[in-house]
Amino acid sequence: MPEVITEMILPGTYIEVRAEGLITAGPVSVGNIGVVGTARKGENNKVVCLSNMAEAREKFGDYDPYQSPITANKPLSLTRAIELIYNNGGRTVYAVKSMDLTVGNISSGLMDLMKHDVHIVVAPGVNVDTIIGHCDAAVGEQKDRIGIVGGPKPTDGVPESDRLIYVTPGIKVYEAANKAKVQAAEDKIKAATEDEKKATTPEAKKKAADDKKAAEKEKAEAEKELRELAEKNQPVNLSPSYAACAVAGLISSLAVHNSPTNKVLKVTGLEEEYTYSELIPLIQKNVCVLSRKNGSFVVTKGITTDPGPFKQITTRRIVDKAKAGIRAGSQPYIGKLNNSRVRSALKSTLDGFLTTMVQDEALTEYSLEVAATRQDEIEGRCIVTATLKPTFSIDYIKIIMYLS
Repeated sequence: MPEVITEMILPGTYIEVRAEGLITAGPVSVGNIGVVGTARKGENNKVVCLSNMAEAREKFGDYDPYQSPITANKPLSLTRAIELIYNNGGRTVYAVKSMDLTVGNISSGLMDLMKHDVHIVVAPGVNVDTIIGHCDAAVGEQKDRIGIVGGPKPTDGVPESDRLIYVTPGIKVYEAANKAKVQAAEDKIKAATEDEKKATTPEAKKKAADDKKAAEKEKAEAEKELRELAEKNQPVNLSPSYAACAVAGLISSLAVHNSPTNKVLKVTGLEEEYTYSELIPLIQKNVCVLSRKNGSFVVTKGITTDPGPFKQITTRRIVDKAKAGIRAGSQPYIGKLNNSRVRSALKSTLDGFLTTMVQDEALTEYSLEVAATRQDEIEGRCIVTATLKPTFSIDYIKIIMYLS
């Protein structure tokens, strides 16, 4: 509650406390992931905040076998995507179950994430235009996001955007023998049993009994398939959309100034391994390509599809963090006096945040000015001018050897 003197009528001592000098920007999160996909359980278009894989399975159920899904050619994507995110270092995940993977429903799921504190978005099966459109719309809502999509090796380049990461190729993973099909059959058996109890006519009883018998057969087939999968224990090829989920988890685990370049992904293999001569044109097309190095599978170069100043993923993330911190530090001053004392306090607040970024090595240095002309004061404006020098990562090391 503000300690402001509103009146002085009776004799006495009146104290007004001006606490602007104690305002700080506070902590800023930078690695929360938003993901949209299909699942066996859960409510459509409802955002669920998760902190571990056990919660994901409880809320959305297990994923089905990728090569023989419950619905032909449409494997459940949400729980599988979340598993890849957590396996590669992700922590806080905002998940949305979509009815299906059509553009309209994925867009709707992404829109549900708009109100939440999400910094990286990914959705298996999403197209490039949809993810770019969402990220651009989020900027308009003062929410800075990076979208990660996976796709085939491009022949003509990819759309340029400082908020898009295009990942290829697909990945190989050992798919844990899950019980999604068995669980679905058990749900049908339970429903048929309830119908059988409620049935009042011979026809209804017969139908319920037939449904139960069919569900029991379906369960037996699903259990047999589980046993066969466990015996084979062969890795499955997942599309590049799922590689994007693994990269999302990796990036979210890194500080904003740490590049994913040369960082190891926790996957079993790659759907396709490119040669040195194949990697070069992909990097030149600003593709975040995965490759094998020293027996591990790594991000060859952590780049966005932007050919300009935000080519490095770290630059985009550093600037987004700086924007978030400056915004958070400035917000408490809205409605306060526009005079030199309060502007000086605002500068101190922002100095504190940016100094921390320098100490964390996200910035090499910065300059900051907070000012307002008399006309600015009349119109309620305060102008903050910040010049930032972000830290860059080492992509190449040139070594010259002189022998004697």
